[in-house]
Amino acid sequence: MTTHGPVLPVWSCGGCGAPWPCRTRRQELQAEFADAPISLALYMGAQFARAAEDLTWAHAGTLHRRFLGWLRFGPSSGASVQPGDDHGVRHGERGEEGECRGQDSRGPGVVGEQGEGDQYGRGGGRGVQGESS
Repeated sequence: MTTHGPVLPVWSCGGCGAPWPCRTRRQELQAEFADAPISLALYMGAQFARAAEDLTWAHAGTLHRRFLGWLRFGPSSGASVQPGDDHGVRHGERGEEGECRGQDSRGPGVVGEQGEGDQYGRGGGRGVQGESS
């Protein structure tokens, strides 16, 4: 059992006082989840979401780096992408035949059939049915 658990709601380490997960806890988690890197990512993603609720003043990018930025996936982690596996394609990457995978075939920012918007669905088109934006 670790002494480096999170102290809520401030998300500091109970063992050393550093922001959680501290270096020691990250090493412990990597060892604990050595054979299950995706499970570690899911666990840390859940902790990230909980922390974001508590630390409303913190920037999302900072929290993302703190909770998820230290995770590494590669051949040694068992989380490698196999040939022909579309799950490793990032948003907007081109496939083997040049088709764009990972986004709507109409391109980024197209909202419904009404018009264009940005990549977050803002602008153009209609919001809730019957409402105009």
